[in-house]
Amino acid sequence: MQTARRPNRSTDIPELELLDRIKSGDRTAFVALMRRHNQKLYRTARSVLRDDAEAEDAVQEAWIIAYRSLASFRGDAKLSTWLVRIVVNESIGRLRKRKRDAEVIRLGHADDRNEQTLETTMDETRVVQTEAQPEGMALRGEMRNLLEAKIDLLPEIFPPSSCCARSRR
Repeated sequence: MQTARRPNRSTDIPELELLDRIKSGDRTAFVALMRRHNQKLYRTARSVLRDDAEAEDAVQEAWIIAYRSLASFRGDAKLSTWLVRIVVNESIGRLRKRKRDAEVIRLGHADDRNEQTLETTMDETRVVQTEAQPEGMALRGEMRNLLEAKIDLLPEIFPPSSCCARSRR
């Protein structure tokens, strides 16, 4: 007679069960959910924002939004898809804010010391706008796929958590 095997690690717990635990107030379940998806969410934010610190902030804010909205998660899509969408929306919002801030700087009166900074900001805005075009998005997607394929080939001595921890410093 076989006994039913109970999941003994947080990675073995099905997502729906994790969600039920989180909704009932289990904080360790939320930590397990974060550990399960944090790397993917960080990579997503980093690919949109192109800035490590900004990506970390976007992911952190996305986790807060997700936690507050878990009750409204209907399960029409995978949980990871829902989380990625929250991160993408947060990242795009941050890009828009960055663009608005660049506009304000451009409209202001820059003295000689600030002209070079203004030109740099305008160049960065052009880069962001170019990356948002279909060709730039396709190239970025191909590059991301190539990089992720190479990362997947790394030996186990390089666990994903150490990779992300190093990039966050």
